[in-house]
Amino acid sequence: MMVVEEIPSVSFYRKIRHYLNKRQPVSKKQALAWYLNVPLHEVRELTFPDFAYMINGYEYLVLTDEERFQVVKEILENNLVSYRDILFSSIPALKEGVFLDNSFELVNFVDKVVGFNKFVDKVLDLYGYSFFLGMEIRILYRGREYFAYREVG
Repeated sequence: MMVVEEIPSVSFYRKIRHYLNKRQPVSKKQALAWYLNVPLHEVRELTFPDFAYMINGYEYLVLTDEERFQVVKEILENNLVSYRDILFSSIPALKEGVFLDNSFELVNFVDKVVGFNKFVDKVLDLYGYSFFLGMEIRILYRGREYFAYREVG
């Protein structure tokens, strides 16, 4: 008597692959390579800044939504004097702070008047992330959302 093994269906393999894909950690490097349709070995990780990659001579910064908020917040905290005139004219409650000359004093002023996180939210509503980080590419890869910013120039 001949024993015939039952061959698993294609849907079985799809379920297994789907399960494994969900279980394996997805790297930002993989997501960027997939989006740009380049082999993973052509994506070079840079040591500074974090989450930066080089592909074909272009530098990309790949961030989650929370990370990009933190990056813009740090940019504003460290360089608020540079953006003072543009940003403070957009938010009437902050017009008095235009005369402060250093970022530390400005950050404290903004924090007291409106709260710094609310200020960052308002600035991002007005100008968007691209104003601070460059050209934005939204990547949806294996159920995760990333934002890549390409060096401009």
